[in-house]
Amino acid sequence: YRLAARLGPAFLIENDGINSMQVIKSGNHPYWTQARLPQAFAFQPDIVTVKLGTNDSKPINWDDSVSFVKDYTAFVDTLKGMASHPQVWSLLPVWCGQTEIWPPVWTDTSTHYETWILGSIIPKIQQVAAAESLNVIDLHTPMLNKTSLYISDKLHPNNAGADTIAAVIYRTFLSKVKRVANVGNGITSYVGTVSGAGAIDAHPIKLNMLLGRGYYVRNLGVTGTSVMRPDTGAPTLSSYWSQKLKLDSLFAYKPHLVILNFGTDESRPKIWNTAKFIAAYGAMIDTIRTIVPQPEIRIARPTPVFQVGGQWPASLPGGSTDNGVNGNTINDSVLPALAAIAQAKGVKIIDLNTPFQALQSTQADGLYPNAAGQDTIAHIEFRSITTDTGSGVGLNPKIWARHAAAAASSRAIRLTPDRNPGSERMYSPAGRAAGAGEPVAAGVYFTKPVKAKASEKTEKKVEEKK
Repeated sequence: YRLAARLGPAFLIENDGINSMQVIKSGNHPYWTQARLPQAFAFQPDIVTVKLGTNDSKPINWDDSVSFVKDYTAFVDTLKGMASHPQVWSLLPVWCGQTEIWPPVWTDTSTHYETWILGSIIPKIQQVAAAESLNVIDLHTPMLNKTSLYISDKLHPNNAGADTIAAVIYRTFLSKVKRVANVGNGITSYVGTVSGAGAIDAHPIKLNMLLGRGYYVRNLGVTGTSVMRPDTGAPTLSSYWSQKLKLDSLFAYKPHLVILNFGTDESRPKIWNTAKFIAAYGAMIDTIRTIVPQPEIRIARPTPVFQVGGQWPASLPGGSTDNGVNGNTINDSVLPALAAIAQAKGVKIIDLNTPFQALQSTQADGLYPNAAGQDTIAHIEFRSITTDTGSGVGLNPKIWARHAAAAASSRAIRLTPDRNPGSERMYSPAGRAAGAGEPVAAGVYFTKPVKAKASEKTEKKVEEKK
């Protein structure tokens, strides 16, 4: 649930965890015999995270520790056999506060032992991950000795601990996908613009669904905002520059691609100023280009605006009828200004205007596209992203290479999380989480699989023969 809240409406998360389960088939509660396994197959996931190993450390189970590598490998291969061919990610077990001297002296068959988890189970998981080419997420390090993240048994995470686990998985996921950010006004944000507008129908979410696995799209639109600066003679118009949390999130997100969609709210005749619009839009592009690694930027030609009942829509409060969002201003002034900006800044244009000239039925209020219109925008952006290079992945390959180089240069990619409501326990670069107790070390805890030693490979072959 906590991971789903961070990923947003484009992602469906199923929790198939069961208490007391272990991966060893001969254990007292093997996951293999549970109904959740066929349920997971029926779910047809794109990614499966496996967090098993803690309960294998019980003396009643670890007596059969020689089977761990064989059974963990078989479990991974079973999951890979799903019809959806999911990515399988191994989650290293969290720290356990129950410790024993080495070698352990088994005195309680129900106790979990940190010594055995750290000394044997985690290395064996890493061995399987190397052999199976799995991604590994280290949940052990960020939870190490953080007693405030556990209930009194020092084994089961409390709410803050669950937040930490979700945050680590989320940040690791971000580090592994191609990230797209949609920045703009209400046509981007969508929620609250027309009757029944829900987050899942916004075009950034639809775009994420079209792009599929390997991509993550963030909706950073804010209804009623303009790219014009707040001090440019339009005090009645909200400026995107004033949306500090959104801009902070954009920089923290480190997108590969940013799609900008402005020009609609600025089209009111009493507000429009060509020179100021071009200057502010150019400054926004220059600002986004300071993100490291530098993302690719594309600007959208805004959807057209139509009169309803002989009036232009969305007149500002207290304004006259000529103070509404004006389709003539968009055609005569905004579109030429965007062409000039694109040429001056060397960015590509995504044309949302031309296709919608024949789609007035999707804009009942003359301004905001409905769910069908949002789906159309997503398809237009999808074609722009995936077809213009002929490479099958879309966009400039140099952009992906730049981000890949940045990821390879550091074990931990530091991402400042979103501070929107519902994400209060995400972590700052300093590693401190508001209200979560002890700070957690910053960064993405992503462990690169280590290749198995020759002796380990030989041992595995012998076990398979047996």
